[in-house]
Amino acid sequence: MKPFLLISLLAVIASPAAEPPAGPPPATVENARNESDLTTITLTPLAEKRLAIALAPVELKTITQSRTFGGEIITPLSNTGGKSIYSLFPNMTPTEIIALAGLQVDADALVATSQVELDATQVSLNRTEGLFKDGAATAKDFDDAQALRDLAKVTATAAQKKRELLGEPVMKAGKINTLWVRVSLYVGDLNRLKTDGQVMVGNLSARPGDPRLPAKKVEVPAFAVAAGSATADLYFALKEGETTFQPGQRVGVAIPTSDSGKTLAVPWSSIITDINGGTWVYTNIAPQTYRRHRVQVRNVMGDIAALASGPKVGTTIATTGVAELFGTEFGVGK
Repeated sequence: MKPFLLISLLAVIASPAAEPPAGPPPATVENARNESDLTTITLTPLAEKRLAIALAPVELKTITQSRTFGGEIITPLSNTGGKSIYSLFPNMTPTEIIALAGLQVDADALVATSQVELDATQVSLNRTEGLFKDGAATAKDFDDAQALRDLAKVTATAAQKKRELLGEPVMKAGKINTLWVRVSLYVGDLNRLKTDGQVMVGNLSARPGDPRLPAKKVEVPAFAVAAGSATADLYFALKEGETTFQPGQRVGVAIPTSDSGKTLAVPWSSIITDINGGTWVYTNIAPQTYRRHRVQVRNVMGDIAALASGPKVGTTIATTGVAELFGTEFGVGK
């Protein structure tokens, strides 16, 4: 190969590849605005008084955390105050419940029949005893009558005990006084949850701050995990007479966790939610002067909102009149 040709070839290999022409950016953002540049609201002292604005600092508090799981409203199917077979084995399917109801009906009939037989043999024994005393019956007649009565008594007792094993009637008509909530949990989560105390039950799509109802755990022997299952069912009873939810309704159940620690906390009344679901507070940056600050609500316990992010500790925020400040900022307030 000639030296000139070799040098030209090496020059081509060593030269950088031509860059493709720059194209349009993958996205464009118009009217971009930093949250630090949000509108500042300055009120007159009279306007601040009319809006009844109250102030409080952001605090660092120890708040028990909670996780929300899906649950189902069920009825224990027993209104007699005693434990039914269903309360012991609440995982029964509707087909199994109907089959159990049939067994209970058959057992009730057997109890009634054995009681009739016992009454009849008792009458026969009484009559034979009278005849024996009058000399109209032999000792053998009396012994036979007594043996029949004793056999009927054993049969009646056995029938009654068998019926008791089947529990209270599962199909007993009557007003439902107490509703239960069934929650299926992954067994690996059980040691990280505080299930022995009170849980809060709300709508399945409830947001932080929406009303919830308290419920307490119900101890049932059927809690044991089925073989091969990675889930366990827990049961919680709502307050007696509570009618907010209906049997079969899906709900959200907030269960406290064993995690605890200090977190940013503000009054729930200080939180405002925008049209997109974002949550905010209004910081008081100067006398009669307010600016909206984004926060992320972790959970709500009573009237306190725990924040995953928000203003630093000690920042003064508005706790009442927040909706009025929001309306003022967007021109819909009075």
